[in-house]
This record gives sequence, C-alpha cells and structure tokens, in this order.
Amino acid sequence: MFDWVRRNDRGKYIFNTYFFRQDNYWMYENHANRTRYGDPLPITSEWRGVPNEPDGYAHVLVLTTENEIVDDAYFFKGKSKDFDI
Repeated sequence: MFDWVRRNDRGKYIFNTYFFRQDNYWMYENHANRTRYGDPLPITSEWRGVPNEPDGYAHVLVLTTENEIVDDAYFFKGKSKDFDI
C-alpha cells in the first residue's frame, strides 16, 4: 500500500492510495472515499515493470533550487530496484 500525490493534466494535485495484492491493484479515490469502479486491475495494465507483490515504494517529490520539480517513483522487490516512473 502507498499514497501518491501528483498533478493531473489540468495541474490540479490529486491524492490517491494504492493497494497491491499478488498481480492486482486497487486505487482508492481519497476524495470520494471509495475504490475506483472496475478495480481490481492487473498490475501490468498500468504499471509496466512493477513486480507482483512489491516489497516497497518510494516517492521522491522535490522542488530544486532552479524551481524544477523532480517527481519520481520507485518500486522495490527483494534487493534491487525494479521500476522507475
């Protein structure tokens, strides 16, 4: 499970919680207090390269001194990084 804050196409910040189990995931829409209709979905449908049952997740969101936004996500399984978006 992990929380993810990101901007949508219109520049609005959105906050969702994701749950992973085996080869499926659910997206909990925090603003609506429910899971998204149609969930669960296969991890491979939107999360290319993420292993089944990931062990960990790190979200790096930084505003640099040059006012650039660094927005990276990393999923981990075992001892190596498997996915970078």
